[in-house]
Amino acid sequence: MAAAILCLASSLAPPRAAAEAYVYALGPQDRIRVKIYEWRASRDTIFEWTALNDVFAVGADGVLALPFAGRIPAEGLGTEALAGAIAQNLVRNMGLGQAPDVAVEIVEFRPFYILGDVAQPGEFPYRPGLNVLKAVSLAGGLPPRRDPDRLEREIFAARGDVSQLSLSRASLLARRARLQAESAGAAEIAFPAELTRHTADEAAAILMEQEGILFRTRREGMATQLRALDELRSFLEREIDSLGRQIGFLDGQVASVEKELASVSALVDQGLAALEAIHDAVQLRSNERAILITEDDRVLRQALV
Repeated sequence: MAAAILCLASSLAPPRAAAEAYVYALGPQDRIRVKIYEWRASRDTIFEWTALNDVFAVGADGVLALPFAGRIPAEGLGTEALAGAIAQNLVRNMGLGQAPDVAVEIVEFRPFYILGDVAQPGEFPYRPGLNVLKAVSLAGGLPPRRDPDRLEREIFAARGDVSQLSLSRASLLARRARLQAESAGAAEIAFPAELTRHTADEAAAILMEQEGILFRTRREGMATQLRALDELRSFLEREIDSLGRQIGFLDGQVASVEKELASVSALVDQGLAALEAIHDAVQLRSNERAILITEDDRVLRQALV
């Protein structure tokens, strides 16, 4: 920082001999406005050189190029000295009997640069009356003094964030390994080498142990559910078989009732039995049919389950 201020001071401070009446020395990138007038006594008027009254820039080589006046070394000159040089060149190049009045004013100062330990180092436009303090202020001033304790706290906080992120990543790796093992129906979890090679790390060991417990619990629960489903299926199959046998028995009963109904009908036709016997036989057959239909429905429902 001291070097930056020293360099800045040398570029901004006026020479000692001219400290009391500082004259800005022109240089490359300075933009100036030239105004040229001439008194013409024969007409009693002031003539303006409009072709030259314009804004010009000092070139990178420190030379100012003007029409009719030619190339004038401007670097290091003040505005008054440059105006005199322009007037002399016009007299010499154009054969004037009297030098015209020339005025030069700066419309845009060349930039200066601030480097070093400041808030915003870089390029800034010069302004009259600028000194080192004002220049540093333009650059945002000096940064606040660093607190070693604060830096240490920031380091600790950053380490904590990194540790938390590492733990979250390890947790996700362990969970993914467990889900992959469950999806593949594996007997155990194949944890990635990134976790297994850190067996000495207590956090990684705890994560793998927790995922292992969850894996075994879920696997045992799934096995229990599968066994229950197998037992239920076996029970339903046995019940369907039993109902099938009952239906067979009922089919036999229906056939027997129908046979009896046919016999009773023959006796009634021969006048050997009363009409009520046929009614009873028909009622018995209807009851057996209803029971048979009910059992068929039960078998169908069990099969759908």
